[in-house]
Parts: sequence; structure tokens; C-alpha cells
Amino acid sequence: MDPVNPWSTRTLQSRLSEIRSRFSTSADGQPYLPRPKNGYAFRPGSRSDWDRFQKLATRALAAGPDTGIPDLENALGLVRGKPFEGQDYPWADSIQQEIISRVVDVAHTLAAWLTEGDDPDMDAARHAVLRGLDIDETSEVFYRDWMRIEWATGNPSGVRKAIARLQQVARSYDISLEPLTEQIIDLVLSEAPQQVSVS
Repeated sequence: MDPVNPWSTRTLQSRLSEIRSRFSTSADGQPYLPRPKNGYAFRPGSRSDWDRFQKLATRALAAGPDTGIPDLENALGLVRGKPFEGQDYPWADSIQQEIISRVVDVAHTLAAWLTEGDDPDMDAARHAVLRGLDIDETSEVFYRDWMRIEWATGNPSGVRKAIARLQQVARSYDISLEPLTEQIIDLVLSEAPQQVSVS
């Protein structure tokens, strides 16, 4: 699994045995990871949360905000922490970034959809943003969403909390804030409320 330091045959067989044991067997008693005949592969019909997440997100985005919100909520509900967190798999770097990017897109889209229309659900939108921040705490789009939500609900302490967390993250990672983020901060801290638009 590491092209720089490939496993020996013995290590490979040991790891596959561990994986086979961890995944166990299906209802019909067949292992999800059968012994190899022509290479290693999970049995047909095996699915992962990532597969399900992608299907739900794709269907939701095609449906739009009128009917797609439940699928986006279900997709986000499948997310349990950062992908491969605590593991150092060089082969997984690009997969990890792909998953994080897709989760960020889903959480941001869900938050935006939940704040639109005649009957916005700001609590659910806030939840989506905070779930997104669990996955990528440096994503400024979430802080802009969060500030906008708190500003729209008339919660100045929530606005200050979002700004404080963003500033702490910016200091920790030594990053400069995007101009749009600075603009939103100025806007939500101003005394004259106006429409806050975040893209």
C-alpha cells in the first residue's frame, strides 16, 4: 500500500487477513473481501459510505433546493470525522482531498439552501456549517456562512464567536483572510444592518 516502501508478501497477507476480519461477512456468510483469484477486490455489491455520500449529493444537486435538502442532510450525516484521520497513507492523500472538497461543497450548499426562501431553517444551516468546520476548519466559506447566519438571526455573540474562531485558525495556520471574508466581517460588525450576501 506504500509505493515507496512496498509490503512483503507476508505483511500483505497479514494486512488482508486483518481487513477481511474487520469487514466480516455479509448476511449470506460470504466475506466482503474474498480470498483472491485474479487480484484483490471487494465482492460485487459492496458499498461504502463514500459511495452512498456521492450518490446522495449528486441526486440532491440535480434536484435543487426544493427537494434536494433531505438528500444533502443524509449525505452530511454519513460524515464521521476527517477521512483517514490519524493515519499516514501516502496513497490516500489525493483521495482525502477529494473527499474533503466534496464534503465542503455539500455542507456549504446545504447551509445556503437552508437559509433561502420564505421559511429558512437557520438552526439546521448552522448545524451544516459546524459539521463542515469539523472536516475543514480552515475553509473560509464556512465562516462566512456562519457569520451570515448569526447576523441574520440577530445573534451578535454568535457573530463574535465565529469571527474569534476564524481569527484563531488564521493565526494558527498563518493564513491571510480572503478579501470577501474581510468584507463580511466588516459588514456584520457594522451598526447598520443590510443584506449579507455570501458566495
